[in-house]
Amino acid sequence: MRLSDTLLGLLAVAFGLAILWHIQSFPKIPGHYYGPAMFPGIVGWGFVLFGGLLLIRVGRQAGWRRKLISCDDWRNNIKGSFAAAIVLASILAFIYWGDAVGFPLLSMLTMSVLFLWSGRKLVFSMGLALIITLVLDTLFSKLLRVPLPTGILSQFWW
Repeated sequence: MRLSDTLLGLLAVAFGLAILWHIQSFPKIPGHYYGPAMFPGIVGWGFVLFGGLLLIRVGRQAGWRRKLISCDDWRNNIKGSFAAAIVLASILAFIYWGDAVGFPLLSMLTMSVLFLWSGRKLVFSMGLALIITLVLDTLFSKLLRVPLPTGILSQFWW
């Protein structure tokens, strides 16, 4: 599926404006110039800015009349459709079984299946999935101090 730059720019601007509207309800910290709304505000302004720049680029190229959504490439592409289904199934698996099974196993399984489906070899897929899982878990648990659920591996995982 291909989304036009016009639709993507409009979605980015709308999403950025929704973020900026929502952060107005965040509490202010007395005596500080920044608070809990600072980072979401930066992200919201980034969406508005870059979505607007994308719309300006489309307007300069006179591409307003293009289709907003085109599904021609996906109609007969079984491989791409299955990959999208794997991603959606993995999101549902993280939602429903994330706490019980844990992030490390679900992450490695999902990435390994996607790498194998894209034509990579088994050793490469498993190795890269393990490295990415370790990096993500380290970033979240050590740097951001947001522990991800370890599930079954809770006795063995750091």
